[in-house]
Amino acid sequence: MKRFSEMSPGELAAEIERLRSELERSASEGEKGVLRQRWLLARSYAVRDASFPPGRYRVEDTGVPFTLLYVNGVMGWGTTEDGQEAAFPLAVLRREEENNAGR
Repeated sequence: MKRFSEMSPGELAAEIERLRSELERSASEGEKGVLRQRWLLARSYAVRDASFPPGRYRVEDTGVPFTLLYVNGVMGWGTTEDGQEAAFPLAVLRREEENNAGR
């Protein structure tokens, strides 16, 4: 199997869909966890060339506030609201709207 970094955009899209489908069918919580991580990483490789400037973000599904300091590969590195260092796959980061900053 090819690494995500070696896949074309079309291959990544197909793999993302395959993983999503397999995740929906999985009955085991352990297997779901592994599939979700692979799915998130595949999605992150699909958006790796998008712009992720430093700033305020929210983590998808959890809404956790996150300050992005820099991107390394497909991971965004920075700090959570409580000052803890953290890294998240790019696919789960959602830029906060400028008019919502500080709320």
